[in-house]
Amino acid sequence: MMSFRLIGGLLLASTFVVSAHLCNDVFVQARDNLAVKVDIRDGQLRINKEASFRVYLLNTMDRDIVDIRLEVISPEFDGRVTPSTDWKGFPHLKTSLKGGKKEFFDVMLKRKSGTADGKYTIGLRLFNGKDRDMEFKTVAIADAMGVVPVPRATPGIKVDGAPQRAEWTTAALVSGFSMNTKREYTENKPADCETRVRFVADDQNLYALVTTPSVADNDRLSLYFAADTEATVRRIDVDLKTGTLTGAPDGAAAMVAEKGLELCIPLRGLNLPRSFLINLARQRQKELYFWRGPGAAIDNAVVFARLVLAD
Repeated sequence: MMSFRLIGGLLLASTFVVSAHLCNDVFVQARDNLAVKVDIRDGQLRINKEASFRVYLLNTMDRDIVDIRLEVISPEFDGRVTPSTDWKGFPHLKTSLKGGKKEFFDVMLKRKSGTADGKYTIGLRLFNGKDRDMEFKTVAIADAMGVVPVPRATPGIKVDGAPQRAEWTTAALVSGFSMNTKREYTENKPADCETRVRFVADDQNLYALVTTPSVADNDRLSLYFAADTEATVRRIDVDLKTGTLTGAPDGAAAMVAEKGLELCIPLRGLNLPRSFLINLARQRQKELYFWRGPGAAIDNAVVFARLVLAD
C-alpha cells in the first residue's frame, strides 16, 4: 500500500486494489485498453476542505463502451462526479479506433466531518451504469497520476558514451516495457527485449541513460513530451545504434555506449515546466515496445506518466 501524509492541507495518493467482475470481452479488455488519467500539474493533490481535479478516460478497445460511470471509493471523503459538458455522447465512450477521443469527469472531493490529517486510501471505480456490479476497473489515484520523481544530476555529469556508476546511482528508473499481442482483441504482454531508461536532471538539462542487452538495425527510442493532458505532444527520436537525433531541440546530444546510449536534452528547448508528462516507446525493427500504453495510444497524453524534476 502506498500513501502520502497530510501536511497542512491534504495530500492524497494511495493504492486501492479490488477484484474486477469480468463478464465478457468489454470488461476483460478494460484492463489494458481503458486508460485512466488524473492530471495534477505538480503531481500532488492537496486539499484543505475540498479540491477538484479531472479524471480522463481513453478507450482503445475494439468496440465502444455503451455506458460508463465513475464513483469515488473512500470512507473519509465525499466525492461528487460530473461528466464534462464537452462529452456530448455521455455515458457512451467511443473507441479511439473508430474516431473516439479522450473524455473526462470533473471530480470534487470534500473532507467529511471528523476526518483528521493522516493517511487515506482512495480509489476511482469505473462501472457499467446499467448494472453497478459490472466493473470495468478500479484504479488508485496515485497510479492514475503516474508520478515519477527525478533526482538532481551529480555535478559534472557528462554525455560521452562512457556512463559512470556515480552519475546514475540515484537516477529514476523506467522499465517494464510492454508489447501488444493480438488474440480476439489486443492485450499487453512483457516486451521480449528489455529496455531500461534512467533519468536525472539539473537546472539546464534532462539526462537519460538507455540500456538494453541488444541493439538492432532500425532500432529507435521515441520520447513523447507534453505539459499536461490538454497540451500538444512533442516527439523526439533517437537511433539506439548511431545516436542520431530527430526532432530534438538545439543543444541536445546523444552518445552510443556499451549496451545502450546516453542522452542530454536542454529543458529550455522543450519549453516545459519542471513537472511534465512523458511516455517512451521503442521501435525495434517490426516490434513496438512501450512504457505506458496500450500500443494504440503511445502518443496520447492520457497514458503518459508525470516526471517531477527535483529543485
